[in-house]
Amino acid sequence: MKKLVAIVLVLGLLGGGGWLIYTKVLRSPEKRLCTKVVELCGKGQLGKKVVERCESGVKQLQQSGGKDAISKAADCVDDAKSCVAATGCIVGASVKAAAGAIGDFLGGVKKALEDKK
Repeated sequence: MKKLVAIVLVLGLLGGGGWLIYTKVLRSPEKRLCTKVVELCGKGQLGKKVVERCESGVKQLQQSGGKDAISKAADCVDDAKSCVAATGCIVGASVKAAAGAIGDFLGGVKKALEDKK
């Protein structure tokens, strides 16, 4: 009986550790971010399709903001305790991406307007 309890305990620890490593380390930032947002904002009523649409949107945002911005947003959302806080993390990443795009745009405008003598 003691061996059975020990085996169940070890298997439980291995399973829990594996789940923790997957959810915090191995899962992509898009999936981490979207799963947590749906968990906080959907109250269990939003399905897998919503998570997939979210991931698609995050990938588009990643193209303009970069992987670092999405990774930081995912870390921020991981720490969020409410839907409003998670939404703030996403808005922050979006603003950062937009600022970068505007900077690139203005750099192009400046280059086009420079006099070439």
